[in-house]
Amino acid sequence: MRTISVYYSNGHYHSTNINGTDEEIRAYYVGRVFNIGDGAGGDCMTRAMFVDFLDRDYEVRLKEAVESVIATMNSNDTSPDKRHPWIPGKDAKALKNYLSSVLAVRELFCSTPA
Repeated sequence: MRTISVYYSNGHYHSTNINGTDEEIRAYYVGRVFNIGDGAGGDCMTRAMFVDFLDRDYEVRLKEAVESVIATMNSNDTSPDKRHPWIPGKDAKALKNYLSSVLAVRELFCSTPA
């Protein structure tokens, strides 16, 4: 049993336990629309955008999150429901460039010398 957090296109997330490989878990959640409720007994339909595997090292989780954001921004589909929850549309290009730079610098300085 693994603990994960699932992040949705409306900015909400939840943590849960699930069995499966990384690929099986991502295939179940990412891109699918779920009714996560509105907190008042009503419906809230929203798309799962990213799965954070909480049983992984923090550095691996951070890298996967950044790569997910970049992949979403590289998508040709810019509809609000497909956009990453943390990315405002007009600033996406600048943030993409910034996150790419951060990831490159982090890998350069945090990698173990050969």
